[in-house]
Amino acid sequence: MDELELLIQKLKDDVMNEECVKQYFKLKAKLDADASLIKLQKEIDEAKQNMSKFALDKEKYVRYKEEYLRLEEQYNSDPIVFNFKRAKEECLILLDEIASLLSKNN
Repeated sequence: MDELELLIQKLKDDVMNEECVKQYFKLKAKLDADASLIKLQKEIDEAKQNMSKFALDKEKYVRYKEEYLRLEEQYNSDPIVFNFKRAKEECLILLDEIASLLSKNN
């Protein structure tokens, strides 16, 4: 490995050892393994598809939109989902800071 590859690997290792990144992957695994959340996400997707499908039928569109909003609220209020989204935001902040530091060095 050349010096650049070593530095990139070190950066990757350092990022993966950050607490927010560890938490993100831990919560992502829980999210991906939770059958009720997977089912709920499929129901949300179906409601979105039905909103598109019935966009010109106001009555059906409103009914599916209400269903979508109800399901989305239920999904987002789950502690796993809430904490996952928070961890994701923290990781994005970290990655933005890294990108900013790297761009200053060019």
